[in-house]
Amino acid sequence: MGQVNGKKLLQRIAELEAFENLLLIPSNLPFRREKLINNKDIWSIRINQEYRIIFKAMEPSEDLRLIKSIEILEVSKHYE
Repeated sequence: MGQVNGKKLLQRIAELEAFENLLLIPSNLPFRREKLINNKDIWSIRINQEYRIIFKAMEPSEDLRLIKSIEILEVSKHYE
């Protein structure tokens, strides 16, 4: 992952902690919050063009305003 990407990962985690709920995480760049295909409770945000943070909602809901806590599952190198 490297030092630069590691710093960006820590920055993204701090930014995630600052959002009150999942709806407030932008679905456009640079975050690009998106639900993973075929899995309604697993989401991702971008660290950069290469890496994503994969996470799940601790209390899943169709109303993203009600999702206030997540569990990070992995850091994924996109398309690998």
